[in-house]
Amino acid sequence: MAKDFLEFEFQIELNERSLDKYHGLFEQTMGKISIITLLYSIIAIYAVQFVSFAIEKGNMYTFFSFCLLFLLIFLIVSIYYTFRFLLPIGISYLNSPKYFYTDIRKRYEIEKGIKRPEILNKYIQATYLNEIEKAVENNYMAFKRKRRLFYNAFKFGLLTFIPYLLCLAMYLSYKEEEKTHKVEIVNLEAMQKKVDSRSKN
Repeated sequence: MAKDFLEFEFQIELNERSLDKYHGLFEQTMGKISIITLLYSIIAIYAVQFVSFAIEKGNMYTFFSFCLLFLLIFLIVSIYYTFRFLLPIGISYLNSPKYFYTDIRKRYEIEKGIKRPEILNKYIQATYLNEIEKAVENNYMAFKRKRRLFYNAFKFGLLTFIPYLLCLAMYLSYKEEEKTHKVEIVNLEAMQKKVDSRSKN
């Protein structure tokens, strides 16, 4: 069945559905902050160790320092977008129905002297439609803004994992080598003690 886009009733119905839709999408987008929080939590596990390692051994591991630099750049950019994502933004809500069929009706009856119900109804519908159209437009723009900020925060959060994984691999490799080296030293000292004890005997 063809829709009559010139009819107030259909325009109102269409905008009411759109208002609910964009409000729901806005809430869904804001709820995705838990995803970014999870990314940051994973990064935070070794972030401090990476920085300490770079300060202590950075001159010996240039590539590690290079990766850590990119990690911090991507992370800072992601946090910047996350901060903007979390900033409050105005969402439009409609006045209560009573406002339209009581306050707006009285205004038209007194200010414009409209008494005929059919004409009065058209004026009230036009006012309601105008308000809901403004609310739809505002909420649509708010949703688009938050969606873009989330996308950028998430994108740079994921990019952070490229240098993060490289740093992690090098850091764990160094720790394993250090552990092996300590074991070798302990074994060497133990052997030296045995040799010394035998030579005394």
